[in-house]
Amino acid sequence: MKQLALTLAVLAATPLCGNAAKKNPFELVPARASATVIFPNVAEFRSKADKLLDATFGGPTWASMAIHYGETVLGIRDIYDPEQPIAIVWLNRSVVELSESDLKSRWRKPIAVGVAIKNFDKLATQLKTDPEELRNGKVVTQPGQMGYEHRHFKVDGDYLWIASHIGAFEHVLKGERMSNRTPKSRRKHLLQSNLMIVFSADWDEFNPEAASVEADRWIKDHPNADEEEEAALRELFEILQSSQQAVFGFRIEPTGIEMDLDLHFDPAKHDVIRKAVRRISPKGTPSTLAGLPANGKAGELIAAHAARTDGKATLPVISILLHDTFRIWDNWWDNLAGRGMLNRSQQFEVLGLFAEVWHRLDGYRTGLYRNGNEEALGLTSLVALLDTEDPEGFIQELRLLGGLIDGTEIDAEELSKDDTHSRRAIKKLIAQLASPDYATRQSATTKLMLIGGPALKFVERAEKSENSAVARRARHIVTRIRQKLKEERAGALEPALLSRLKPRFVFHEKAEEREGRTVHIIEIRTKQSDAVQKNVGRLFGPDWAEVRLVPLDSQVAVLFGSNTKLLDAMLKNVEAGRPGLADDPANGIYSRPLNSKHTGELHFSTQRFLALMNGKRLPQGDSEHELVSLAIALQPSHLNIEWRLPVKEIKRIMDEVRGR
Repeated sequence: MKQLALTLAVLAATPLCGNAAKKNPFELVPARASATVIFPNVAEFRSKADKLLDATFGGPTWASMAIHYGETVLGIRDIYDPEQPIAIVWLNRSVVELSESDLKSRWRKPIAVGVAIKNFDKLATQLKTDPEELRNGKVVTQPGQMGYEHRHFKVDGDYLWIASHIGAFEHVLKGERMSNRTPKSRRKHLLQSNLMIVFSADWDEFNPEAASVEADRWIKDHPNADEEEEAALRELFEILQSSQQAVFGFRIEPTGIEMDLDLHFDPAKHDVIRKAVRRISPKGTPSTLAGLPANGKAGELIAAHAARTDGKATLPVISILLHDTFRIWDNWWDNLAGRGMLNRSQQFEVLGLFAEVWHRLDGYRTGLYRNGNEEALGLTSLVALLDTEDPEGFIQELRLLGGLIDGTEIDAEELSKDDTHSRRAIKKLIAQLASPDYATRQSATTKLMLIGGPALKFVERAEKSENSAVARRARHIVTRIRQKLKEERAGALEPALLSRLKPRFVFHEKAEEREGRTVHIIEIRTKQSDAVQKNVGRLFGPDWAEVRLVPLDSQVAVLFGSNTKLLDAMLKNVEAGRPGLADDPANGIYSRPLNSKHTGELHFSTQRFLALMNGKRLPQGDSEHELVSLAIALQPSHLNIEWRLPVKEIKRIMDEVRGR
């Protein structure tokens, strides 16, 4: 039985998918099982898996070989119906009486396998028992295999169950079914899978208190965390604690593989999760690639990403994730500093700037393209459509941030006078530390850190504030500013990247006009060597230092790079309401629609990316293919992550691994 379990685990890890079975497999699975592997239709699984493996990996028919081995170990060849569902169920160790041998092996869980009977007489003959007694529920016991002392056989209706422990039958055949924990909106989709792997929150090893413990630990490790960040963190962990089961579904299509990960939530917690859903996406509209240039018109698409959210509402969660980039990837950040890239203060500033942009967004879509004329335009260009309520205000905010970064917004000499622009600006930011609005407090914190030394004496006074929250934030800012000044002094002889480049941001208002729209340009002026300028110019072209910003009705169009045809194509799409990349047959992104309620999606071409890295172009006939696609959707009843992997992409990845 242990050998069979290992074989099935290998099968379960093979990403494959397909049609619904004749019998509902959810009814075979006890909801409180520790883990379950379901084959809705073994015959279909075998055929599709062999074809896919042959098309991508080549070699033997691995799926057929593994299934044949499992049939032999169980002794069910010519006895079971391979077109009906098979369920392999692992139960908790606490539900049956375990032998001393079982107790010594922590991971030897009770296991039961259910198969539909095709040849009842042959089964009775093989078990050497009376057919009528077998039909009436007689349990037949035989010696076990691979560590298990026995294996027990029991017929229930049209199904034969083979269990490692006789007590397992009671729990496998009775009680709540998996279908009761599977949201109706997901049942039809999951039943199209060729293989499902199910994990229950009821398993022995799951600790329902672990999430709360982790939340408390995070708060302890981050004493400067805002109360809203703490509340958002607890809400996030509460969602994770609400999970009743996780389902991995794998489906094979002739064009590739689809994989789904579902977390199904306890119905009693749906109201709590509904609040989180509204916080993340209050308008309930899915993400879209609409407006981005279609592939091949002005460049070959390498990757595209889109999300729909409420940046202001999700800022506490984003801030938590940004905080933890330093805790989780501490060595990685230290390596950056060690290589002269970004010191620790600059790393905090970069993450703070990300949050500054994020909280002003309602959604976005971006596309990275390979330019057609690489000699004139560089290798790549990046375009984006940013959804925001106030496009002109968003652009002016970017202008202000640029001035804070390069120091041109604040005049240190003015700070000694009573009523100057710089002094008023810093005092306004200090006052905003007490704002009831989290985004305002967070923005003021980031801007004071960017100002650095000139703001220090003002923030030190705020440390003595009677408002404990203001005093705590001020202490945090003072610590960061002092760290920044110390690193600037220490790095004077060997400065980090930003210190070497000394970037200045020059805003060119109404610099040009494209497709009847005003274009603003933020020019990045740096002190860089000829070699650096040449390398960056090769990647993004001669205009790499210019970021074009076009305010639209409720969006800002952005171009980073030199391929202005991409910007023009995007502006035309928006003006005419054309879907652009969202309905592009050359990429087949929506050849089978993703979850209709996804709030985020990512598409990329492994082939084009590798071709770019290798300095090659794909032949014309190979440039039209599906992209690898990933989408995420959060609903009150479930969280769904969907992944599409085309055959051509799988084969290209395997060829790269094998060095072809």
